Amino acid sequence: MTHLHCTLTQTLTSGATAVVLLAGLGIAATPQAEAAQLSCTATSVCTLSELLEDDNFLVVGDKKFSDFDYSILGGNAPAPEEISVFGEISEGVFSIAFTGLFLAEPGEQTNALLSHTVEILKPNARFKEVALSANPQGPFAGITEKVFDPNDVEVAQLEVNTDNIPSTLFDMEDISELQLKKIRVEKELDLDGVGGNTASFSIFRQSYTQVDIPEPASVLGLLAVGGLGVALKRKRAESLS
Repeated sequence: MTHLHCTLTQTLTSGATAVVLLAGLGIAATPQAEAAQLSCTATSVCTLSELLEDDNFLVVGDKKFSDFDYSILGGNAPAPEEISVFGEISEGVFSIAFTGLFLAEPGEQTNALLSHTVEILKPNARFKEVALSANPQGPFAGITEKVFDPNDVEVAQLEVNTDNIPSTLFDMEDISELQLKKIRVEKELDLDGVGGNTASFSIFRQSYTQVDIPEPASVLGLLAVGGLGVALKRKRAESLS
């Protein structure tokens, strides 16, 4: 398993120029923060609160995770600073994991929404499979995830919950035929402490596989080679007749 070391880089561009101009006019101004790249491992994690700030983003291999959004709708869900985030790469699978205690005590309900965009930076690669896994426990704890293309059209829906353990602790869908480089995933996290029991989960992981597609030049080359082979066979056949 390959991990990416946690770093934080930040570049000031037009914001710094604006400060200089305003200072020359005698006007005090605060530079506008620029988005920063965060790269995190299981031993050096980032927090969700860091990813929510200033449009920060996380890079895992050739995957860019950005535009994070998180809302607590009710109950005992962790605050953004209590949720750890890290990336992983293992045997061609790119993953981003979230750890934090989501809890519903007996008689309580907990609901939260979490979303982000993920984009493949490698030019000739496209998404193949989207997968979701978690460790829900209790009468009902689950995550429902919708996947959208760049036009906001829903292309997949994944679900893990405690209704039918263990078959729904992992869900996966193949979207390779769509040849998408960029998608948005929106998760609804629901817990219900019914029957005098406690519901919880403390980790969920989003995973992706991808497939390379031939570049246009390569396709033309293959067609040219194929055409040459047909021509040679035809010429040989004519010479023998």
